[in-house]
Amino acid sequence: MFPVLLWSALALGAQGYTIQDLGTLSATPSDGVRAASIDNLGRVHAENDKSAPGGGGLQWRALLWDGQSSQEIFPPLMGSTWSGGLNDRGQVAGYYTAFGAGGAALPLHGYIWENGTLTDVIFGNHGFTRIFDINELGVTTGAYLSDDLFGFVFQNHAFVRAPNGNWLDLGTLGGRESRGLALNDRMQITGMARTPSDAHAGFFWESSSGMVDIGHLGGTFCSPEDINNHGQIVGQSNDALGQGRPFVWQSGSMIDLGTLGGTSGRAKGINDHGDVVGNALDLGGVQRAVIWPDGGAPIDLNFYLPIGSAWNLTGAHEINELGEICGTGLLNGVQRAYRLQPSLTEPRLSGFLPGLSAQQNTLRGLAFTPLAQVEIYAGLSTGSTTLGCGANLDIQNVRILGTTTTDADGRLAFDQLLPPSVAGRQVYLQAVETVGCRVGELRKQLLP
Repeated sequence: MFPVLLWSALALGAQGYTIQDLGTLSATPSDGVRAASIDNLGRVHAENDKSAPGGGGLQWRALLWDGQSSQEIFPPLMGSTWSGGLNDRGQVAGYYTAFGAGGAALPLHGYIWENGTLTDVIFGNHGFTRIFDINELGVTTGAYLSDDLFGFVFQNHAFVRAPNGNWLDLGTLGGRESRGLALNDRMQITGMARTPSDAHAGFFWESSSGMVDIGHLGGTFCSPEDINNHGQIVGQSNDALGQGRPFVWQSGSMIDLGTLGGTSGRAKGINDHGDVVGNALDLGGVQRAVIWPDGGAPIDLNFYLPIGSAWNLTGAHEINELGEICGTGLLNGVQRAYRLQPSLTEPRLSGFLPGLSAQQNTLRGLAFTPLAQVEIYAGLSTGSTTLGCGANLDIQNVRILGTTTTDADGRLAFDQLLPPSVAGRQVYLQAVETVGCRVGELRKQLLP
């Protein structure tokens, strides 16, 4: 178990969730929709199978769900858009089918979509770019068609691209291709790359060390899915028996997260508190959506649904810093994307985002009283502090960071410049509503 603790499995089991159906963009009820990512405002980026007009097969259409309705992300002309990543600024990244003069099909283009406007992203000499993730700074990663030939075919290479358009080819692990699949706010990237023996390996990349093979669980295949700001990577790796196992990796060590008793599973998302979500097989070989709190024992997310629920949660894709989860399941037997929102008795803070010293950070909050005034407190050790209203904080030598007001949904946003001295420190955070002196959960955060 890694040292970034959020909740115990016992506490998580007591909290419960409410589930929300993201709906569909399609007029055909049986068209599926899959969640891809969730930000710290609770918005979900997803992808819809959308029946084409006139029975012309399926289009694929990316969307952004804001908690009430979905905005469709249209390609510039026609065709499909595919999901990628989402950040708290509301920027969505992915890729789409592009067409030239006379409707001629072009290679896939990447896009960044914001407030209804799609910006085309294409680079390299061969006109093919896919974006798979975007961080809080607007930096993206994905794959483009490089000048590297294997036989007579140009090969995909992983890249990192800055918002100003500057980009870098990340290379490979000595094999013919690579793909950047996820990145964090520290500009660390994970993805897949071929080795000289043509095996599928997972990699960790940062500018100081370049691309490093993260190993496997005894097999020859590794597929990373996500990376948090502590450099923890999750995904799936084959073991010596060839079974795909969910893993978490950090600083050269890979650990099998375990399943629900079945042979295989896949970890899909990890937040900065070490909570992992994904899917795993149970003893009967049925795939279930799973959470591994703090990288511990897996819990079937269907456990939190009411008895008789029409939902069957088959996979969880991502978890944000407030514990909200997006994923894909079956609702009355039809594929749907969902959001799980924790049912909290006390308000919750996200921790500083992105949690980096010497720069501006944002605290997000959930389950406060709508339009309430809230004071934010911090300290470096636990203990007890009594406020003037008589309420007790669980922090010793506490200091108040400031005051903010929640929105109509009881969500909170508070900006704070973190000094360089807090790098590598563990901080404790707690919020208090000034009217009624309602105290929120204690948040422990290890800053990178």
